[in-house]
Amino acid sequence: MKLFIPQIDCLLELGKEKCQSLVIENQAVWCSILNDMAEQLRGNEGKIVLSCNDKKCGADFPIYSF
Repeated sequence: MKLFIPQIDCLLELGKEKCQSLVIENQAVWCSILNDMAEQLRGNEGKIVLSCNDKKCGADFPIYSF
């Protein structure tokens, strides 16, 4: 999977064999990223893109689990 965060021009490649770490020290940028994710979880449009096999993951693809 790939996660693109345009607010910081960052592309993370995620996988079972990798552990990624991302540090964001700017509070305004962090809030922008969190708000974007929250809006997408509510079903609204957002800037952040999660892709699976280079295809955008949709509502039918679980991006998180509890």
